[in-house]
Amino acid sequence: MPETTAIAPATYPWTIVAPAGSQVIAVPGDAVGRGDVLAQMRAMPSGSTVMLLDGRPGSRRRLRVLARAAAVEIEHEYVVLPTLRSAFVIVDDTPTTVAWLYGSVLTVPPGTTLLAAPVDLAIRLLRRLAPWWLLGVIAPGRALMGRLA
Repeated sequence: MPETTAIAPATYPWTIVAPAGSQVIAVPGDAVGRGDVLAQMRAMPSGSTVMLLDGRPGSRRRLRVLARAAAVEIEHEYVVLPTLRSAFVIVDDTPTTVAWLYGSVLTVPPGTTLLAAPVDLAIRLLRRLAPWWLLGVIAPGRALMGRLA
């Protein structure tokens, strides 16, 4: 059964980006579980705010398909790094915010000595060559916020 919880605990990172009273739904990996989530969302009143969470690669497509099937009007899509369970950065999946992430947050981790040069090179290449949407495709942590129509 999917985990559905109203946003309440102050330590839960979604309280920062979702309005009070939103329903946070961890989307399961199996089709049966996603079907249960879909049925659950269809039973919610129109206008309810939902935050769908998925921590697996390919989550952008999966969450959009589920939102469309449940008649959720998408308001925001977030990339969550490094993972949903240990969210350090939550950014809107837009060109401006991802560019900010590439330029301001993405850096060689402290204490990295042997791999500092290759990691630094990879980050510089990412900043120059990777389109903004690529991060949203490859990042496993994702959150989608919207309202039920």
